[in-house]
Amino acid sequence: MRTLLQMEWEKSKKTTIWLIILFMTLIPVVYGVVIYTKVMVGEYNSPFENQWLMAWMITSLFYASVFLPMLSAMIASSLCRYEERGNNWLKLFTYPVKHEAHFFSKTLWLFMLLALAQIMALALFILLGSILGIKGAVPWATLFKSSLFGWMGVCGLSVIQFLIAYYLKSYIKSMILNVFLCCIAFLTATSAAGQTFGMFYPWTMPYAGTIENSSGILPSLTQLFFLYTSGFLLVAMTAGQKIFIKRPH
Repeated sequence: MRTLLQMEWEKSKKTTIWLIILFMTLIPVVYGVVIYTKVMVGEYNSPFENQWLMAWMITSLFYASVFLPMLSAMIASSLCRYEERGNNWLKLFTYPVKHEAHFFSKTLWLFMLLALAQIMALALFILLGSILGIKGAVPWATLFKSSLFGWMGVCGLSVIQFLIAYYLKSYIKSMILNVFLCCIAFLTATSAAGQTFGMFYPWTMPYAGTIENSSGILPSLTQLFFLYTSGFLLVAMTAGQKIFIKRPH
């Protein structure tokens, strides 16, 4: 597995995926923090008891509901896109390792890149918030928990997105489908029902994990979210490796 992960690193290090991760985290963070500091506080003078959490919730509305699922789709599609060129899937399957190992190495690498995105988003949020003058103590524990649960939600989703890209054999088709499904997720996330049942729609899971663990609303859903996303990931990984092996190349 270590060798396969090293192969994924070698394939990725010279691509644009690092810039994509940077911009897909930077854009919503800048937008959310600026909206809070310059509009809600600057123009309407509407400070909240915990300014950091309010700014984080505004940022998460765009980042966790749209940008993070789209980033996950872009990374997953990119991992497949490289292998589709020159029919590299067949070459991979000639290596003296089980085919399942390729599936697990790619999904594990996908999880690691998404963890990097979460770390970058949180770091950029703290940095920009400090620069623009968000007041109060930074609620590190809450923000970390929110980021962690958002990562848990997007990991399960990313397996589905990887299988979509793998099955469709087309980066463009995969991204078009994900854009459509992300639009549904945004509408679901911003609806009243979405606050309670949004976690059950895969493209909304990143947002559900992020918001439920930062807003303090419906804390009883935290345990349900953990159990549901853990089970969802287990089922997706189990079914995914079977689909990965059986797909014709």
